[in-house]
Amino acid sequence: MANKITKRNSFIEFMLTQIELLQDSNRFGTAQNYKSTLNSFNSFLNYKDVSFKLITSDLIERYNAYLIKRNISRNSISFYMRVLRSVYNKAVKHKLTKNLNPFNDVYTGVDKTSKRAVDEDVISKLCNLRIKDGSALELARDIFMFSYFARGMAFVDIAFLTKKDIRNNRILYRRHKTKQLLDIKIENSIKEIIDKYKGQSDLYVFPIISSSDAEEAYKQYQSAINKYNRLLVILSRKINNKAGSIY
Repeated sequence: MANKITKRNSFIEFMLTQIELLQDSNRFGTAQNYKSTLNSFNSFLNYKDVSFKLITSDLIERYNAYLIKRNISRNSISFYMRVLRSVYNKAVKHKLTKNLNPFNDVYTGVDKTSKRAVDEDVISKLCNLRIKDGSALELARDIFMFSYFARGMAFVDIAFLTKKDIRNNRILYRRHKTKQLLDIKIENSIKEIIDKYKGQSDLYVFPIISSSDAEEAYKQYQSAINKYNRLLVILSRKINNKAGSIY
């Protein structure tokens, strides 16, 4: 690359700085998204640095083609592009580069995905499934059931749901992904599951996360969701779901 790359005009260095700022602000999920995007972009660049001047529409289109060739889904490509665009726009705001609009010719939208409805027969089988009390499999089943009864609450929101989010027989919480405030009435089906784990944590509703430290809590969440997904596969097999999934 012809022009000399310094710490000030390095896109990669600037992105690393943004990741550090996110981590310092306890925004570990967004920081992880930035890291994933940076890993992908670095791989495309063959781990060579790049200056802001070289972040052109031509480079971004070549990166787009690189991802398509590797069978990365359209939504995942768009995700990477949106992260890079966000970092680039912050650099423009800091007057580190002029805005060359390098992302104008690549897709940065979100394709709608069909929601997977859970068959009531599956729910019935899960409710009646004999599982050892206090086991990890029982907790996974209860979390899945809770999500179903709580209008599809995401695992991340369940994991970080605190006892303060429950008041006046309602659950009031903000979605981690969109920050949207949601209000759910606690029906008997929800209450039974909440009561089951009432004494297992002073802070959280479910014994998924134990730390009150933001960074450690996020690490525990990451480990828990991986384990949860593996346990869902086991539950699917146990209820003999022909589709191979309880989603």
